[in-house]
Amino acid sequence: MTKQNPQAIASSPRKRAYSVREAAQELSLSKSKIYDLLALGRLRAKKAGTLPGQLGGRLLVLGDSIDTYLASLPDAVVSMSPALRRREEAGIAQPR
Repeated sequence: MTKQNPQAIASSPRKRAYSVREAAQELSLSKSKIYDLLALGRLRAKKAGTLPGQLGGRLLVLGDSIDTYLASLPDAVVSMSPALRRREEAGIAQPR
């Protein structure tokens, strides 16, 4: 598997802002997790549709903060299952 360059992720075409629902879909996370990431400062958002100090409006998660969040995540390490390891050691070809 090829390792994806974080700069390639950041340079891919992306919307400038996402609704919380769209950000959740983009990251395959729940809306609750998006709110958690916003509260922790791991994602950034702007508030649209209200005047300062008013309630309501819509949170817009910034697309560049999604890129930054993804680039900050560690690489996944996936271990071989024992059955696959035995097949590898025995030189048995894997079906495709």
